[in-house]
Amino acid sequence: MSFAFDLLSGAAIVGLVIAFLERSEFPGWGESLGCAFGIGLCSAVTSILLPENLQLLAYVGGALGGGFLIAWLCDMSLRRGFLAAAIYLGVQVALAVVVALIS
Repeated sequence: MSFAFDLLSGAAIVGLVIAFLERSEFPGWGESLGCAFGIGLCSAVTSILLPENLQLLAYVGGALGGGFLIAWLCDMSLRRGFLAAAIYLGVQVALAVVVALIS
């Protein structure tokens, strides 16, 4: 349940960021889910490869992989794809901090 919620909320955030950057409508759930899943997969792989004290860099690894994926799936330039991934990274970190403070 938590994974599905995380994936859907991540897709919504990515879709809103892309729609804001492109000044157009929501790109669609397929592209947004693909981007959110790809970013999560890149973050997970980076998290496995890094030692325990460098886990924050897993978000950065996810954003790097996500920048390429967003640019490819949504037909954007690499610069705009990386900008969308960086904004998504910031929102995810902010949400993680808020959830950690609440619980």
